[in-house]
Amino acid sequence: MQHYSFSLDYLPDAHRHYANGIFCVFEDNNLVECGAEPTFLSDFDQLSDFEAAHIQAPIYIGGFEGKLYFAQEVESGTSERRGLANKTLRDLGHEDEILFALLSRGLQLVNWRRNHKYCGGCASEMVESSTEYAMRCPSCSLSFYPKIMPCIMALVTKGDQCLLAKHSRRGATVYTALAGFIEAGESVEHAIQREVFEEVGVKTGEISYFSSQAWPFPGQLMLGFYAEYLEGEIVPEEGEIEDAQWFDGTDLPEIPAPFTLSGKLVRAFFDKKS
Repeated sequence: MQHYSFSLDYLPDAHRHYANGIFCVFEDNNLVECGAEPTFLSDFDQLSDFEAAHIQAPIYIGGFEGKLYFAQEVESGTSERRGLANKTLRDLGHEDEILFALLSRGLQLVNWRRNHKYCGGCASEMVESSTEYAMRCPSCSLSFYPKIMPCIMALVTKGDQCLLAKHSRRGATVYTALAGFIEAGESVEHAIQREVFEEVGVKTGEISYFSSQAWPFPGQLMLGFYAEYLEGEIVPEEGEIEDAQWFDGTDLPEIPAPFTLSGKLVRAFFDKKS
């Protein structure tokens, strides 16, 4: 697993640092090609090419290896009008896991700011804080912070085998660990037991923490665990799971990419067994 550390402290007067910043451009949650080295990052001068299509000011993402990163959102259709390429962050993850993690934060901050233009309490227009990542209501004083949705991901294990499932989504071919949102008032442990039983009909016992990953589609924090099989026969949830089976290291189906938490869970399990 790659280890890295970002500086995520709020940056006051961020505009004073634009000249020395590195920028990414988002359009409809996709990255827009705006620079040459690397393709989807640019400096402040290159950002001026998109000025007519800017949505609000650039937002500070964080610092990494002495460089400051910013995200700029532009209007729908900008890349098509300019003949530029775009790609999803999922595609970027295959190429550069660290950049994926950094720009994942950028996408979540862009969506947070866009989705909180108006107060959920009184419908007044919100104002962006100058001291922290918060959208504040000048009328009723409510504050809205970037939303994070905690999810569990559990790889159920039984001896040298693990349970993988293929979802019923159209065109799905990948077998993955089981996952789901943690419900209000629910513990991580209960969420694992509930999700696994709901999706494949088996009960789990002891769990052990593996790792986590920010997943910006739209704003999950994935918490990865191994969960030991306890009892029960596999019964895929109708309409949700197309197929679920036990696999060992010699007969693995198509599994998620190495940069994903699910891909790491599966690979680490069989690496340890070998």
